[in-house]
Amino acid sequence: MVFAEAQMQGDERFYGRYFSQLFLLLCQYQVSHDWRGLLILRNREQRLGVELPYRYLLDKYITRLYLSDLQSKENLSPNLALLHDYGSAGKGNDG
Repeated sequence: MVFAEAQMQGDERFYGRYFSQLFLLLCQYQVSHDWRGLLILRNREQRLGVELPYRYLLDKYITRLYLSDLQSKENLSPNLALLHDYGSAGKGNDG
């Protein structure tokens, strides 16, 4: 099971909200198998709040895909090219 979330704006409370909603879903649906998270983010400078309380979860269970990292890549798959275009269209401040 993969919990995917796209976050294009800065949000200092993002990690707390993301993990609280994720664990609520795990409890509500009584998930009994492994899970992973996929965070699609605009760039590495995006302010999403304090990571320290969630460091273990972020390192072990969450993959962060930064759309800005795709800018220097060539020959992207159609799916990654679409994500790249989506991220380019949403450029603005980090909130």
